[in-house]
Amino acid sequence: MDPLSGVGLQVRALRRRQGLTQEDLALQIERSVETLSALERGKTLPTLGVLQRIAAALRVPLRDFFPLPGAAAETRAQAALFSELMSNARSLPLAELEMTVRLVEVVADCHGAGGLDGGGVNGGSPDGRGEG
Repeated sequence: MDPLSGVGLQVRALRRRQGLTQEDLALQIERSVETLSALERGKTLPTLGVLQRIAAALRVPLRDFFPLPGAAAETRAQAALFSELMSNARSLPLAELEMTVRLVEVVADCHGAGGLDGGGVNGGSPDGRGEG
C-alpha cells in the first residue's frame, strides 16, 4: 500500500471508529468535505499541520496514521468491526449502552487474564464458582 492511500485509510478508519461523518471532521479541522474525502481516498496527502489537526480532533497520536507493516489487513478488519459496533451502539437506549460497555470491559479483562476459558473470570469454571 502506498503512503497516500495508507494515511487516508487510517484517517477514514479512525474517523468512523469515533462515529464521525466526513462533515463532522471537516468542520473540526477547518477544511472542506471535498478535501477530507480526497485525503481519505488517497488522492492527496495532508500537510503535517492538517494531520496534526485531524489527530487532535480524533484524540489520537500521529503515529496512529502510520500502522506497522503487515498490520493493514488486521487494521481494516478492526476498523470495519469498530464501525459496525458504533453503528449498532448509536441505536441503543442509554441503559443498554451502559450495559454493553460493561460487557465489553468484562470481555477485555478476560482477554487480558488468559481468555474466557483460561482462568479469567470465575477461574474459568463451568458453574461460575471458580471450582472445576
